[in-house]
Amino acid sequence: MRLEIEKIESNVEAEWIPSQEVSDRLLRYEAHLSREFDPPMNQLERCQRMRKGHAVPPPLRLGGSS
Repeated sequence: MRLEIEKIESNVEAEWIPSQEVSDRLLRYEAHLSREFDPPMNQLERCQRMRKGHAVPPPLRLGGSS
């Protein structure tokens, strides 16, 4: 009886796990949002450090020419 209950509970919990397609889509959205938010967050951090009087080196430019 207990084994049957655990099996049912396991099946119910498994339904909450998204499919591979949905997981991949969520990961792409997360990566996109990270790329969108990182530059403004870095700029905010730089401004806050400057406001507090900390020495702030120039931002690093990695990647291609822009």
